[in-house]
Amino acid sequence: MHIKLTQLLECLSTGERFELPALTERLTVSESDVSCWLEELMHYGISVSQSADNTIQLPEPLELLNAECIQQSLSPAIRESIAAFSIHPSLPSTNQYLLDQPITSQEGYHVCFAEYQTQGRGRQGRKWHSPFAKHVYLSLSCLWEKHGAPLTGLSLAIGVAVADALKIYGAQDIQLKWPNDILWSDKKLGGILIELRQSNTGAQKVVIGIGLNIAMPSDVGAAVTQPWVDLNTVIGQPCRRNIVASLLVEHLVSALQQFQQQGFAAFAPQWSSIDALAGEKVTISTASHSVQGRAVGVDAQGGLILALPSGEQQRFYSGELVKVRKTSPE
Repeated sequence: MHIKLTQLLECLSTGERFELPALTERLTVSESDVSCWLEELMHYGISVSQSADNTIQLPEPLELLNAECIQQSLSPAIRESIAAFSIHPSLPSTNQYLLDQPITSQEGYHVCFAEYQTQGRGRQGRKWHSPFAKHVYLSLSCLWEKHGAPLTGLSLAIGVAVADALKIYGAQDIQLKWPNDILWSDKKLGGILIELRQSNTGAQKVVIGIGLNIAMPSDVGAAVTQPWVDLNTVIGQPCRRNIVASLLVEHLVSALQQFQQQGFAAFAPQWSSIDALAGEKVTISTASHSVQGRAVGVDAQGGLILALPSGEQQRFYSGELVKVRKTSPE
């Protein structure tokens, strides 16, 4: 998305109605330019109403992410720990953007947001639906020294951080599904994707991606193949994306700092308290086989503990997990 198109969207985002001549004068462009850009906005899923009296307006206001607003809401210590902060109108993927950045010895966290992703992804390469300026698409990266805490359990710790941030915003009854789903009422509210890039020095770049549903458009929601929910529904009113974004950054950086020192053990009790599958009958599928049993929590490294029908317990550190549906008695 080029700068003039971004400026046009910023003008329209308030929901104010603009006369076309006034809009072209503000942007110092021609009416034909604006007409072309309005068509281009449709490629991002943004419909603009243009009435017979030559006025233009978005159907509803659109809260765009604002770097100054987000950063100023962070605590001073967290703000100072961030080495790079960027917001992009459109990216293929926020995770991929940070993975592609050169690995340097620069300390600090790199934070990246996008209003829109053309190739947003979840675990196992699944598509992550990314409507423009409706949800939060956030990635954060840092270097992980080889003598640091093991990375096992990191996605669970990040889940705890996201749950904490949402609780402060007012979302109650958030639960976590091993290993990376954020749920509310058994519906997916968000997801976590952690990816690694190795450096020549032995340190790893760790990239943590968060996708959080804020205001799911009905047409996009209809294409999602699993039960979902958005934060507007959880809270019961329209949410402020910039406030949610700031809370997420604050809690993610704080959790990473703690995890680097203490590992998953520091997060295990809280994770267990909001474990969505505790005591549930589940099936876990790995590359080689599937196992059914009862989920009885996680171990000190974040591995799933499954109680098998034989009475034995088995631990899993990766795999696809689904709840076994209960059948009605005949």
